[in-house]
Amino acid sequence: LDSSVKVWDVRRKGCIFTYKGHTQSVNSVKFSPDGLWVASGGEEGLVKLWDIRAGRQLHEFSHHSGPVTAVEFHPHEFLLTSASCDKTVNFYDLENFSLVSTSEKETMAIRCICFNNNGDCLYGGGLDVLKVVGWEPAHTLEIVPINWGRVQDISVGFSPNRLVGASFQLTTVSLWMVDLMRVAPLGGSTPPSPFSHGQSVRKSFTKKPAPEKSTINVKTI
Repeated sequence: LDSSVKVWDVRRKGCIFTYKGHTQSVNSVKFSPDGLWVASGGEEGLVKLWDIRAGRQLHEFSHHSGPVTAVEFHPHEFLLTSASCDKTVNFYDLENFSLVSTSEKETMAIRCICFNNNGDCLYGGGLDVLKVVGWEPAHTLEIVPINWGRVQDISVGFSPNRLVGASFQLTTVSLWMVDLMRVAPLGGSTPPSPFSHGQSVRKSFTKKPAPEKSTINVKTI
């Protein structure tokens, strides 16, 4: 069983980095918004943070008691979150590598997670349910029955007010959509801006601007 994390260069069509540290299979891998870190979640319950430039492990979080199903970086702040089969979602501060908060234990495992575009809340998909949570302190904003089956992935990237989910059964893959204007905090029974963040301002990821196009003629083979 290969429990390593590999970074591939699609142009070179080869592996450029291999990170070893997990003792069981890796279930989720995500790049940080600035592309300098990689987070991974393993079957043994560990969440690891890797520095691509230094080629080493930055930190290991061992707060879960079950396999990690998903990891996700906050789109702006130095914040990382993870979901697990122990039915909790953890939030970590990446400045001091500390646990910020842990969600209330669910009735079932959260299989996939994603932040909304503004980073105001986190969506979690489980078996026939979509959960909306906040942190500092951890609290549930809304639980939406969706009857999608086992949700494997969710995304809000293509539209700020729409969430797309994917589930599968045997050889059938299904795509679903949720109107987030009807779900807290954008809508629903919970009033806007329900979050109670800490007084400290967390550091933000800095994305480098895209390089200017070269004026040199390059032949493509």
